[in-house]
Amino acid sequence: MDGTLNGHAARNNGGGGGVCTSDFDGEGAGLHASRLVRQAHFVARSVMTIASACDDDASPDVLGGGITIVAHSVGGIVARAVPLLYPETRRYVKTIITLATPHAAFPYAFDSTVRQFYGYIQKKEAETMAAAEDDESESEGDGAELIVSISAGLRDELIPPHSCNLGRINGVSGLAADLMSPCTAEGSGGRVDVSLGMDHKAISWCHNVLSAVRRIIYANVAAAAASDSPNDVLGRVRRMPQDMQLNTDTGYDKAVKNE
Repeated sequence: MDGTLNGHAARNNGGGGGVCTSDFDGEGAGLHASRLVRQAHFVARSVMTIASACDDDASPDVLGGGITIVAHSVGGIVARAVPLLYPETRRYVKTIITLATPHAAFPYAFDSTVRQFYGYIQKKEAETMAAAEDDESESEGDGAELIVSISAGLRDELIPPHSCNLGRINGVSGLAADLMSPCTAEGSGGRVDVSLGMDHKAISWCHNVLSAVRRIIYANVAAAAASDSPNDVLGRVRRMPQDMQLNTDTGYDKAVKNE
């Protein structure tokens, strides 16, 4: 597909659903907003290709609980941009799970256009949420997507955990350490404490984190497919802390301080 310098896709079926991957070959999306836009275009075309392949009419019913996008680092900002820049994808993209994504603000000022892109995304999301609140008769399949943000924690050398906090009504923020057992086996030499999380790249391949992500996807897809209202994002948000095994009484900011 066109739309990015290095993007390519692969497909792997299994586990009760199809899995498609997109790899941008480390082209540095966070350096220039133009790359964010190109990557969003690529992902949007991928979403529409998947939807079309599932059914000639691209019916959301065929896709069950919709399409879930799992994105790492700045790829999470790209994923958030997709339904905003390409509204036709909104009826299919129901969940976005981000790993170590700086939602609150990008911690490095490489290019002013990146900050402008952030501002544009935040403005468009605010407008979309306001419109959804004003239009209670919104048609099924066109509702807002649920966003789940998972921070790698204090060991992330690039993205601090406070940057991963969504601070939004249709999203849930959590720490990778909250998704895993307190200790993880390390070969035959004992166990290692994971309470401080992991480095920036490790969160994208850590088995314990990805197993939790898989559980979240299955639970959320099942809930969305079984719901009388596919747009019941708030209901899915209320169920998500239990699926993520998060202590909602603690809160994200306090969890970061505890870590």
